[in-house]
Amino acid sequence: MKEMEDLTSSSFEGVTDVVQAQGRLEDLVTSSKVVVFGNTTCPFCIEMGQTFRAFGVEPTCMQLNKLSNGNIIRSALKEKVQQTTVPYVYIDGVFVGGCNDVKKLQQEGKLDALLVGAMEEGKHNDGWVSPVTYAPFRAAVDSSTGAVVSTLFLFPSTVDNRVIRLTGLQVFCISVLGVIFKANKTMHWIVLGLFIDFTLRFFGGASTSPLGMNAQMVVSVMEMFGSKPQFSPGAPKQFASVAGMMFSGLGALFLLMEHSEGGDWSSWLGAGWLIGLAGAA
Repeated sequence: MKEMEDLTSSSFEGVTDVVQAQGRLEDLVTSSKVVVFGNTTCPFCIEMGQTFRAFGVEPTCMQLNKLSNGNIIRSALKEKVQQTTVPYVYIDGVFVGGCNDVKKLQQEGKLDALLVGAMEEGKHNDGWVSPVTYAPFRAAVDSSTGAVVSTLFLFPSTVDNRVIRLTGLQVFCISVLGVIFKANKTMHWIVLGLFIDFTLRFFGGASTSPLGMNAQMVVSVMEMFGSKPQFSPGAPKQFASVAGMMFSGLGALFLLMEHSEGGDWSSWLGAGWLIGLAGAA
C-alpha cells in the first residue's frame, strides 16, 4: 500500500485545526482512484488494501497514526462524514464508508463497478457523500485501539464471525462424536481429518478448509435472508486454529495409538483432548 509521504508533507504542512484540514482533504481524496485513511495497527485497514489489490487496484493509504497532525485529520473526517472509526475509504473522491461498507459492496457485486467509474448517486457538489444518503454499515474499529498482531501466511486480516461460529459448531459436533465413539476406528480417522482441517485453516483461513467452506456456503444462504457480515480481526482466530491443531492432533494421536498393544488407556486420553476441544469450540 502506498504511503502518501509526498502528499502529506505538502498537503497538510502547517495544518493546526480541523477547518484547515477539511479545506485540504477534498483535493487529497481526488488524488487517486482509491484513497484509504487508516492506521497501521488496524486489521480492517489492512484488509482494505488486500481487497482492492484483489481487484487490481493499488490504493493510496494515509496512515493517520504516523502523522503528527493525524488526530486533526481524523477529526476533520469524522466531522465531514459522521463516522468515528477507521478506515475511511474514498473511491473517485467519493466517500463509500468503512471496511464493512466496502465488503458489503463486494458481496453485492457492486465494488467492481465503482472501481471503474465514479459513483454519482448521493454525491454532493463538494465531493462528499451524505451519511443520510449513504449509511448502510458504519464499520471498522476505533482508531484508539492498540497494536494488532498481523496474520501469518495467507490467513486473512479480517474474518466473518458468522463463518467462525458455524465452523466452531461443526468442530464441536465432531469432537462430541469422537468422545462418544472413541472406540470406533473410522472415528479415529475422522478426528485426524479434523486436525488436517485445522492445519489448512491456519495457513489459509476458512476458504482453504472443508469445514470452513461448508460454513461459507451456509452463510451465503443466510445472506439471502438478510444476514449481514460481522467482521473481526483475523490474528486471534489464527491463534485459535493453532490451539485447535494441538487439541485435535493429540486427540487423533492417542485414539490411533489404541490400535497398538496395550493402547486401551490412550483412547481415554484422546477423548480427554476432544472434550477440551469441544469446550473451546
